[in-house]
Amino acid sequence: MVRSAGVALGVALMAMTLLSQCSGSAIPMWEFLSRGEKMSHLYSMFAKQVSSYCKGSQDMPTNMCKRNLLMYGINKLQDMNESHLDSMDPYQRGAMI
Repeated sequence: MVRSAGVALGVALMAMTLLSQCSGSAIPMWEFLSRGEKMSHLYSMFAKQVSSYCKGSQDMPTNMCKRNLLMYGINKLQDMNESHLDSMDPYQRGAMI
């Protein structure tokens, strides 16, 4: 009886250890996000790309480069319809974002 309780406890501890190593996916279900959430996520990804691009750009000062590109990006995002935002899902296989 004591041995079977020890085995059960050992199995339970192993299972808990294995489960603690697994984590849930942090990838949201893109089609269930609101328009604002999609735009926010895409804009933050775009802002990171703009920042790295403008650091290496010699065409204009970094601040002006960032401001111009970020304004362009937000204007384009606001004009996009819902189906276009859905097609820009960064988590789909082969996404180019």
